[in-house]
Amino acid sequence: MAPSNKKVVSALSMDVLNMIHQAEADAEKIRLDALQKAKDIIRQAEDEGAEVLKRSQKEAEDEKNRLIDAAEKGAEAEISKLSSQTDKKCQEIEKAAQEHIGQAVDFIMGRIVNSNGNS
Repeated sequence: MAPSNKKVVSALSMDVLNMIHQAEADAEKIRLDALQKAKDIIRQAEDEGAEVLKRSQKEAEDEKNRLIDAAEKGAEAEISKLSSQTDKKCQEIEKAAQEHIGQAVDFIMGRIVNSNGNS
């Protein structure tokens, strides 16, 4: 080959090598960018997952508190109802006892007097 042809081929070879080197550098940059995007997606998914978990825990806590409040109100209503019924029964028993106290006194006095022989 003539010396000028060697220079042209050598220049072409250098251009091709430079293009290959640039393509490899571009490919590495694309790979690194994709890797960073994957890391960002994973971090974002983890953050969103943590937020969903936090929100779910808050909702569960709120629901638990609501159920406890409802149960306490139901229990208070039942206690009030039973207390009223118990008070009413006590009043009925006391009234019945008051109505019969005279008879009980007479009966007891009759027994005492009769047992002593003082009729």
